[in-house]
Amino acid sequence: MDPNRINLAGPSQFTTRPHAPAPAVIHATYSRDPSRPSRGVGPIESASLAGRLSAETLAALADESSGARGHLLPVSTGGQDPTVEQLRTDIRKLKGAGRPR
Repeated sequence: MDPNRINLAGPSQFTTRPHAPAPAVIHATYSRDPSRPSRGVGPIESASLAGRLSAETLAALADESSGARGHLLPVSTGGQDPTVEQLRTDIRKLKGAGRPR
């Protein structure tokens, strides 16, 4: 391959030209670090960032899904307030403590 020539891919064939002006060439970049635009992010560092992002997303979803799946309305029964222990039991049931796994 001649380094002074450029191969342009078309829909059905390749065209070889002696050179192409800079505005006619697409300069694609990926995995760029905004603080170091002249230096890209390597695949190992990118994989590390993707793994950390995945772990943080998983932790956030686990926190979100461990919340209560219902609503509690404190209602007095017979003029008496429900006990704190009864409210704790109801909250445990809402979180799934009483369900078989």
